[in-house]
Amino acid sequence: MDAADARIPDGRPILPSYDELQRENADLKRQLVAAREEIQGLRRTVDQRRQRVEELLRQIEQLRGESKRQAAPFRKHDEPPAEPKKPGRKPGGVMVAMPIAKRRRASTRRTTCRCHANALIVAAAD
Repeated sequence: MDAADARIPDGRPILPSYDELQRENADLKRQLVAAREEIQGLRRTVDQRRQRVEELLRQIEQLRGESKRQAAPFRKHDEPPAEPKKPGRKPGGVMVAMPIAKRRRASTRRTTCRCHANALIVAAAD
């Protein structure tokens, strides 16, 4: 009896036939090709995401640098205006001094109270 003809108790052969091995080999090759294609697609996805992360990190650093340079309301524009205004005050203006504010008198409200000796005490309130 040959090893290829040997069978287990339920009647199945112990070793697969040559045709079964060829079918299994072809299936495994198809699975391998599909897995390689999937791996290549995943690598492309990883590379794209890595580039996006690097781009976002550059943007973050740029924004951090801009925030450290100067406050937003005082930020200079990229290009100077075509016709800038002349510096200084306009000539011929009327020079007026601001009026001095009047001083207000301090409050002089007085309160009275009676103590146990029936003496009248006048105290100035602050």
